[in-house]
Amino acid sequence: MTEIFQDDNYSVVISSCAQNTTLFNRADFLNHQRDVFNCEIIVFELRNIHANSLLASIDFACTANGSAWRTPVTGAFSNLSGLKSLSFAEIALFIDTVSHFLFNTRKATTLSWRTPPLYYHAMLNHKVHNVLFRSGWKIATSDLNFHLPVTDYSTFRTQLAGSKRKELNKITRSETRFEVATSRDAMREIYDVIKANRQAQGYPMTMSAEALLALKDAIKDDLIFTALKRDTTTLAGAILMNIDETTRYVFYWGEHPDFRHESPVVKLCEHLYLDAVAQGYRHLDIGISTVNSVPNEGLVNFKVGIGCEISQKLTFTLSAQDNI
Repeated sequence: MTEIFQDDNYSVVISSCAQNTTLFNRADFLNHQRDVFNCEIIVFELRNIHANSLLASIDFACTANGSAWRTPVTGAFSNLSGLKSLSFAEIALFIDTVSHFLFNTRKATTLSWRTPPLYYHAMLNHKVHNVLFRSGWKIATSDLNFHLPVTDYSTFRTQLAGSKRKELNKITRSETRFEVATSRDAMREIYDVIKANRQAQGYPMTMSAEALLALKDAIKDDLIFTALKRDTTTLAGAILMNIDETTRYVFYWGEHPDFRHESPVVKLCEHLYLDAVAQGYRHLDIGISTVNSVPNEGLVNFKVGIGCEISQKLTFTLSAQDNI
Protein backbone atom coordinates (compact mmCIF):
# COMPACT_ATOMS: atom_id res chain seq x y z
CA MET A 1 0.00 0.00 0.00
CA THR A 2 1.11 3.54 -0.80
CA GLU A 3 0.09 6.27 1.61
CA ILE A 4 -1.06 9.56 0.02
CA PHE A 5 -2.47 11.28 3.14
CA GLN A 6 -2.21 11.04 6.92
CA ASP A 7 -3.33 13.10 9.90
CA ASP A 8 -3.73 12.25 13.58
CA ASN A 9 -6.69 9.91 12.98
CA TYR A 10 -6.86 8.83 9.34
CA SER A 11 -4.78 7.76 6.40
CA VAL A 12 -5.67 7.42 2.74
CA VAL A 13 -3.75 4.76 0.85
CA ILE A 14 -3.57 3.22 -2.61
CA SER A 15 -4.25 -0.49 -2.27
CA SER A 16 -3.06 -3.34 -4.45
CA CYS A 17 -6.40 -5.16 -4.17
CA ALA A 18 -10.03 -4.04 -3.95
CA GLN A 19 -11.89 -4.93 -0.75
CA ASN A 20 -15.26 -3.59 -1.94
CA THR A 21 -17.94 -6.29 -2.18
CA THR A 22 -20.20 -4.50 -4.69
CA LEU A 23 -19.80 -6.35 -8.00
CA PHE A 24 -18.73 -3.36 -10.10
CA ASN A 25 -16.04 -2.47 -7.54
CA ARG A 26 -14.95 -6.02 -6.74
CA ALA A 27 -11.44 -7.32 -7.42
CA ASP A 28 -12.40 -10.06 -9.92
CA PHE A 29 -14.61 -7.68 -11.91
CA LEU A 30 -11.99 -4.91 -11.90
CA ASN A 31 -9.17 -7.24 -12.95
CA HIS A 32 -11.20 -8.50 -15.90
CA GLN A 33 -12.24 -5.03 -17.06
CA ARG A 34 -8.69 -3.71 -16.69
CA ASP A 35 -7.63 -6.14 -19.39
CA VAL A 36 -10.72 -5.61 -21.58
CA PHE A 37 -10.46 -1.82 -21.64
CA ASN A 38 -6.67 -1.54 -21.37
CA CYS A 39 -6.98 0.89 -18.51
CA GLU A 40 -5.33 1.74 -15.23
CA ILE A 41 -7.41 1.26 -12.09
CA ILE A 42 -6.46 2.76 -8.74
CA VAL A 43 -8.12 1.52 -5.55
CA PHE A 44 -8.19 4.06 -2.72
CA GLU A 45 -8.83 3.23 0.94
CA LEU A 46 -9.69 5.37 3.95
CA ARG A 47 -8.23 3.83 7.09
CA ASN A 48 -8.52 4.52 10.81
CA ILE A 49 -4.96 4.77 12.14
CA HIS A 50 -5.71 3.95 15.78
CA ALA A 51 -7.83 0.86 15.04
CA ASN A 52 -5.79 -0.08 11.97
CA SER A 53 -9.12 -0.68 10.20
CA LEU A 54 -10.56 -0.09 6.76
CA LEU A 55 -13.36 2.50 6.79
CA ALA A 56 -14.14 2.96 3.10
CA SER A 57 -12.84 2.33 -0.42
CA ILE A 58 -13.45 3.52 -3.97
CA ASP A 59 -11.75 2.87 -7.31
CA PHE A 60 -11.15 5.12 -10.32
CA ALA A 61 -10.09 4.08 -13.83
CA CYS A 62 -8.49 5.79 -16.80
CA THR A 63 -7.77 4.47 -20.27
CA ALA A 64 -4.13 4.27 -21.37
CA ASN A 65 -2.67 7.72 -22.07
CA GLY A 66 -5.97 9.33 -21.05
CA SER A 67 -6.72 12.05 -18.51
CA ALA A 68 -10.43 11.45 -17.76
CA TRP A 69 -10.86 9.26 -14.68
CA ARG A 70 -14.14 7.50 -13.95
CA THR A 71 -15.83 5.18 -11.54
CA PRO A 72 -16.97 2.55 -12.25
CA VAL A 73 -14.58 1.40 -14.96
CA THR A 74 -17.79 0.01 -16.48
CA GLY A 75 -21.10 -1.16 -15.05
CA ALA A 76 -24.34 0.20 -13.68
CA PHE A 77 -22.82 2.20 -10.82
CA SER A 78 -19.94 2.53 -8.39
CA ASN A 79 -20.54 2.30 -4.67
CA LEU A 80 -18.38 3.86 -2.00
CA SER A 81 -17.87 0.95 0.36
CA GLY A 82 -18.18 1.73 4.01
CA LEU A 83 -20.46 1.67 7.00
CA LYS A 84 -23.63 3.74 6.95
CA SER A 85 -22.28 5.32 10.13
CA LEU A 86 -19.44 7.03 8.24
CA SER A 87 -19.61 10.71 9.11
CA PHE A 88 -19.97 13.47 6.55
CA ALA A 89 -16.52 14.71 7.56
CA GLU A 90 -14.94 11.29 6.97
CA ILE A 91 -16.56 10.99 3.53
CA ALA A 92 -15.48 14.53 2.62
CA LEU A 93 -11.90 13.90 3.75
CA PHE A 94 -11.73 10.74 1.66
CA ILE A 95 -13.29 12.16 -1.51
CA ASP A 96 -11.31 15.41 -1.36
CA THR A 97 -8.04 13.50 -0.87
CA VAL A 98 -8.76 11.18 -3.80
CA SER A 99 -9.75 14.13 -6.02
CA HIS A 100 -6.63 16.11 -5.05
CA PHE A 101 -4.39 13.13 -5.81
CA LEU A 102 -5.93 12.46 -9.23
CA PHE A 103 -5.85 16.11 -10.28
CA ASN A 104 -2.41 16.99 -8.93
CA THR A 105 -0.41 13.78 -9.07
CA ARG A 106 -2.07 11.99 -12.00
CA LYS A 107 -2.91 15.20 -13.90
CA ALA A 108 -6.55 14.28 -14.42
CA THR A 109 -8.65 16.74 -16.42
CA THR A 110 -12.06 15.41 -15.29
CA LEU A 111 -13.48 12.97 -12.76
CA SER A 112 -16.79 11.18 -13.27
CA TRP A 113 -18.76 9.11 -10.75
CA ARG A 114 -21.89 7.15 -11.65
CA THR A 115 -23.44 6.80 -8.20
CA PRO A 116 -25.92 4.07 -7.18
CA PRO A 117 -29.69 4.49 -7.35
CA LEU A 118 -30.76 5.95 -4.06
CA TYR A 119 -32.53 2.84 -2.76
CA TYR A 120 -29.15 1.06 -2.68
CA HIS A 121 -27.37 1.47 0.68
CA ALA A 122 -29.47 4.60 0.97
CA MET A 123 -28.04 6.12 4.16
CA LEU A 124 -24.45 6.09 2.92
CA ASN A 125 -25.21 7.20 -0.62
CA HIS A 126 -27.44 10.10 0.45
CA LYS A 127 -24.45 11.30 2.47
CA VAL A 128 -22.14 10.83 -0.54
CA HIS A 129 -24.45 12.94 -2.74
CA ASN A 130 -24.45 15.72 -0.19
CA VAL A 131 -20.65 15.68 0.11
CA LEU A 132 -20.13 15.63 -3.65
CA PHE A 133 -22.47 18.60 -4.11
CA ARG A 134 -20.78 20.63 -1.37
CA SER A 135 -17.34 19.75 -2.79
CA GLY A 136 -18.18 21.30 -6.16
CA TRP A 137 -19.11 18.18 -8.15
CA LYS A 138 -21.80 18.84 -10.75
CA ILE A 139 -24.72 16.63 -11.74
CA ALA A 140 -24.09 15.46 -15.32
CA THR A 141 -27.09 13.12 -15.64
CA SER A 142 -30.19 12.48 -13.56
CA ASP A 143 -31.52 9.05 -14.50
CA LEU A 144 -34.54 7.16 -13.21
CA ASN A 145 -33.93 3.68 -11.85
CA PHE A 146 -36.57 1.03 -11.18
CA HIS A 147 -36.48 -1.89 -8.78
CA LEU A 148 -38.79 -4.42 -7.20
CA PRO A 149 -38.55 -4.77 -3.41
CA VAL A 150 -38.44 -8.54 -2.88
CA THR A 151 -40.84 -9.71 -0.18
CA ASP A 152 -43.39 -12.43 -1.04
CA TYR A 153 -45.43 -13.62 -4.00
CA SER A 154 -48.73 -12.19 -2.81
CA THR A 155 -47.13 -8.73 -2.69
CA PHE A 156 -45.76 -9.20 -6.22
CA ARG A 157 -49.25 -10.10 -7.49
CA THR A 158 -50.90 -7.22 -5.65
CA GLN A 159 -48.51 -4.65 -7.09
CA LEU A 160 -49.09 -5.72 -10.71
CA ALA A 161 -51.29 -3.44 -12.78
CA GLY A 162 -54.58 -5.04 -13.77
CA SER A 163 -53.53 -5.44 -17.41
CA LYS A 164 -50.24 -7.10 -16.40
CA ARG A 165 -52.08 -9.50 -14.10
CA LYS A 166 -54.35 -10.53 -16.97
CA GLU A 167 -51.34 -11.07 -19.26
CA LEU A 168 -49.65 -13.13 -16.55
CA ASN A 169 -52.74 -15.29 -15.97
CA LYS A 170 -53.15 -15.95 -19.69
CA ILE A 171 -49.58 -17.04 -20.39
CA THR A 172 -49.48 -19.10 -17.19
CA ARG A 173 -52.18 -21.34 -18.71
CA SER A 174 -49.92 -22.09 -21.70
CA GLU A 175 -47.51 -24.37 -19.78
CA THR A 176 -44.26 -22.43 -19.88
CA ARG A 177 -41.23 -23.23 -17.75
CA PHE A 178 -38.30 -21.32 -16.27
CA GLU A 179 -34.72 -22.44 -16.87
CA VAL A 180 -31.27 -21.33 -15.78
CA ALA A 181 -28.81 -21.94 -18.61
CA THR A 182 -25.83 -24.15 -17.84
CA SER A 183 -24.31 -24.61 -21.31
CA ARG A 184 -22.65 -22.07 -23.55
CA ASP A 185 -25.12 -22.90 -26.35
CA ALA A 186 -28.10 -22.20 -24.07
CA MET A 187 -26.52 -18.91 -22.96
CA ARG A 188 -25.99 -17.87 -26.58
CA GLU A 189 -29.60 -18.71 -27.40
CA ILE A 190 -30.82 -16.45 -24.59
CA TYR A 191 -28.48 -13.71 -25.80
CA ASP A 192 -29.80 -14.02 -29.35
CA VAL A 193 -33.44 -13.68 -28.22
CA ILE A 194 -32.64 -10.56 -26.21
CA LYS A 195 -30.63 -9.14 -29.13
CA ALA A 196 -33.54 -9.74 -31.53
CA ASN A 197 -35.91 -8.00 -29.11
CA ARG A 198 -33.66 -4.96 -28.80
CA GLN A 199 -33.05 -4.74 -32.53
CA ALA A 200 -36.80 -4.87 -33.20
CA GLN A 201 -37.18 -1.82 -30.94
CA GLY A 202 -34.19 0.04 -32.34
CA TYR A 203 -31.79 -0.54 -29.44
CA PRO A 204 -28.27 -2.01 -29.80
CA MET A 205 -26.65 -4.58 -27.53
CA THR A 206 -23.88 -2.87 -25.57
CA MET A 207 -21.93 -6.14 -25.16
CA SER A 208 -21.31 -8.99 -27.58
CA ALA A 209 -22.07 -12.60 -26.67
CA GLU A 210 -18.34 -13.31 -26.58
CA ALA A 211 -17.71 -10.42 -24.18
CA LEU A 212 -20.50 -11.59 -21.88
CA LEU A 213 -19.23 -15.16 -21.83
CA ALA A 214 -15.74 -13.90 -21.02
CA LEU A 215 -17.22 -11.89 -18.14
CA LYS A 216 -19.05 -15.04 -17.04
CA ASP A 217 -15.68 -16.80 -16.82
CA ALA A 218 -14.36 -13.95 -14.67
CA ILE A 219 -17.21 -13.56 -12.16
CA LYS A 220 -18.60 -17.13 -12.30
CA ASP A 221 -21.97 -17.63 -10.61
CA ASP A 222 -22.62 -13.89 -10.30
CA LEU A 223 -23.59 -13.71 -14.01
CA ILE A 224 -26.71 -15.77 -14.75
CA PHE A 225 -28.55 -16.54 -17.99
CA THR A 226 -32.25 -17.42 -17.59
CA ALA A 227 -35.05 -18.28 -20.02
CA LEU A 228 -38.79 -18.68 -20.19
CA LYS A 229 -39.46 -21.61 -22.52
CA ARG A 230 -42.38 -23.43 -24.08
CA ASP A 231 -41.35 -26.84 -25.38
CA THR A 232 -37.99 -26.09 -27.05
CA THR A 233 -38.72 -22.43 -27.84
CA THR A 234 -37.25 -19.57 -25.83
CA LEU A 235 -40.04 -17.03 -25.40
CA ALA A 236 -38.05 -14.56 -23.29
CA GLY A 237 -34.65 -14.32 -21.64
CA ALA A 238 -32.81 -12.39 -18.97
CA ILE A 239 -29.15 -11.96 -18.08
CA LEU A 240 -28.69 -11.19 -14.39
CA MET A 241 -25.87 -9.97 -12.17
CA ASN A 242 -25.59 -10.49 -8.42
CA ILE A 243 -24.51 -7.05 -7.20
CA ASP A 244 -24.06 -8.12 -3.59
CA GLU A 245 -25.84 -10.34 -1.06
CA THR A 246 -28.95 -8.11 -1.09
CA THR A 247 -29.37 -7.06 -4.72
CA ARG A 248 -29.80 -8.85 -8.05
CA TYR A 249 -29.63 -6.76 -11.22
CA VAL A 250 -31.40 -7.42 -14.53
CA PHE A 251 -28.60 -6.47 -16.91
CA TYR A 252 -30.50 -7.45 -20.08
CA TRP A 253 -33.92 -8.92 -20.69
CA GLY A 254 -36.34 -9.20 -23.56
CA GLU A 255 -38.95 -11.32 -25.27
CA HIS A 256 -38.77 -13.00 -28.66
CA PRO A 257 -40.35 -10.60 -31.18
CA ASP A 258 -42.54 -13.42 -32.57
CA PHE A 259 -44.18 -13.91 -29.16
CA ARG A 260 -44.36 -10.33 -27.94
CA HIS A 261 -48.17 -10.39 -28.24
CA GLU A 262 -48.18 -12.87 -25.32
CA SER A 263 -46.04 -10.63 -23.05
CA PRO A 264 -43.78 -13.50 -21.94
CA VAL A 265 -41.45 -11.06 -20.15
CA VAL A 266 -44.16 -10.56 -17.50
CA LYS A 267 -44.14 -14.29 -16.78
CA LEU A 268 -40.34 -14.23 -16.81
CA CYS A 269 -40.44 -11.38 -14.30
CA GLU A 270 -42.61 -13.51 -12.00
CA HIS A 271 -40.01 -16.30 -12.12
CA LEU A 272 -37.13 -13.87 -11.51
CA TYR A 273 -38.97 -12.47 -8.51
CA LEU A 274 -39.69 -15.92 -7.06
CA ASP A 275 -36.09 -16.98 -7.59
CA ALA A 276 -34.89 -13.80 -5.84
CA VAL A 277 -37.19 -14.66 -2.91
CA ALA A 278 -35.77 -18.18 -2.77
CA GLN A 279 -32.17 -16.91 -2.91
CA GLY A 280 -32.72 -14.35 -0.14
CA TYR A 281 -32.33 -11.15 -2.16
CA ARG A 282 -34.13 -8.00 -1.03
CA HIS A 283 -34.02 -6.04 -4.29
CA LEU A 284 -34.50 -6.97 -7.94
CA ASP A 285 -33.05 -4.03 -9.86
CA ILE A 286 -34.61 -3.62 -13.31
CA GLY A 287 -32.33 -0.74 -14.35
CA ILE A 288 -32.87 2.75 -15.71
CA SER A 289 -35.55 3.94 -18.14
CA THR A 290 -33.73 7.06 -19.28
CA VAL A 291 -31.06 7.88 -21.86
CA ASN A 292 -28.95 10.89 -20.88
CA SER A 293 -31.68 11.79 -18.38
CA VAL A 294 -34.50 11.70 -20.98
CA PRO A 295 -37.22 9.21 -19.92
CA ASN A 296 -38.60 6.52 -22.18
CA GLU A 297 -42.29 6.87 -21.31
CA GLY A 298 -43.27 3.43 -22.60
CA LEU A 299 -40.53 1.72 -20.62
CA VAL A 300 -41.35 3.75 -17.51
CA ASN A 301 -45.02 2.75 -17.76
CA PHE A 302 -44.12 -0.92 -18.24
CA LYS A 303 -41.89 -1.00 -15.17
CA VAL A 304 -44.45 0.81 -13.05
CA GLY A 305 -47.03 -1.69 -14.33
CA ILE A 306 -45.04 -4.64 -12.98
CA GLY A 307 -44.80 -2.97 -9.57
CA CYS A 308 -41.41 -1.27 -9.65
CA GLU A 309 -40.45 1.54 -7.34
CA ILE A 310 -38.53 4.50 -8.77
CA SER A 311 -35.37 6.10 -7.44
CA GLN A 312 -32.96 8.74 -8.65
CA LYS A 313 -29.59 7.73 -10.07
CA LEU A 314 -27.09 10.55 -10.53
CA THR A 315 -23.78 10.88 -12.34
CA PHE A 316 -21.48 13.54 -10.90
CA THR A 317 -18.49 15.17 -12.59
CA LEU A 318 -15.67 17.41 -11.39
CA SER A 319 -13.19 19.16 -13.69
CA ALA A 320 -9.66 20.23 -12.90
CA GLN A 321 -10.64 23.82 -13.63
CA ASP A 322 -13.51 23.67 -11.13
CA ASN A 323 -11.18 22.14 -8.55
CA ILE A 324 -8.67 25.00 -8.59
